[in-house]
Amino acid sequence: THTDPTIRFFGVRLAAVTLDGAPSGLIAPFLELVVKPNEWEKVAVAATSHGSPGRTTPTQELYREFWSQFEPLAKQRGWTNASAPAQNWWNMPTGQSAAIWSVSYAMFGCRSELYLQHPDPDVNLARWGVLNGKEAEIKAAFGGELIFDDLPNNKGCRVEARLNGPKIADKAQWPTVINWMIDTQECLRKAIDSVGGIPTVTAPVEDSDDDQLAELWPN
Repeated sequence: THTDPTIRFFGVRLAAVTLDGAPSGLIAPFLELVVKPNEWEKVAVAATSHGSPGRTTPTQELYREFWSQFEPLAKQRGWTNASAPAQNWWNMPTGQSAAIWSVSYAMFGCRSELYLQHPDPDVNLARWGVLNGKEAEIKAAFGGELIFDDLPNNKGCRVEARLNGPKIADKAQWPTVINWMIDTQECLRKAIDSVGGIPTVTAPVEDSDDDQLAELWPN
């Protein structure tokens, strides 16, 4: 059953209790809350109801407006066929289901990354390890600072560039942010390609011999 996001349901259990020191036979009602609304679920439903009036927040509409300016530039480069979302990130395909290119707003500012998202965290760690072993070459090809993060408390791993400071509410920064996202995505993709592309290993690489490593990269 689907309900309007503004409707909230509570479940209450009614019981009877006796009180210490009360006259014999005197009982009191006791109400116990056993079910309460799942606020996160309501917000998630509202966030995914694109095009429905009253279903998005002002911040979500800011994100949609921002991404609508990013969208044509990404499509010109063949990066995506998607439409501007009302959320803080935009994921783009790599050609592998277990990895994505992504740009986003974060608490610190903005992020441009390759994110490894295989269902098996050990596979992600193995593939990240191959990239981490090529860190110097990747950074040189990228032409700037990159963070190689194995995200020990998460299933995925990432290689990312960061832009500190920007906030979605500051529209004056949008052109700068969009240019940065486009530039860093172009450079990051070329840098990963320059060392053989996104790895497809499923286990850690034990030997760094160049001939063996060459066998672990996709053709």
